[in-house]
Amino acid sequence: MLRCARTSYDSVGRYVTASRLPFSTAAGAWNEQQATQVTTRDEFGNATGQSAINGTTQTARFGVLGRPYFTKDNIGHASTTTFRLCGTGTNQVSCGTDTRLKFRAQTITAGSNVARMKRSE
Repeated sequence: MLRCARTSYDSVGRYVTASRLPFSTAAGAWNEQQATQVTTRDEFGNATGQSAINGTTQTARFGVLGRPYFTKDNIGHASTTTFRLCGTGTNQVSCGTDTRLKFRAQTITAGSNVARMKRSE
């Protein structure tokens, strides 16, 4: 089993542009192929678009501090991440006394009647 990857960077070495991984062929040999490629970036360098070897494309948006806010792909998956301050005021959530921020991530799959929410404090 091969456990290796090759990562390509932009011309100044700052941003990842692609990842290559070894895939097994029907004959049992190993063939290195490009697994993912970053297709677009925002003005801050965040990867806002990428494509994968299986034909999946993903779009992402980021919030004011560069934190992930929204992602979606071409097969119907989407997720939204929101950050809220602890407290009792407007747009705040209650949490432990030693916690300043509460992280909420909700992933919704299109066509499903089930929404999953993950919370961590």
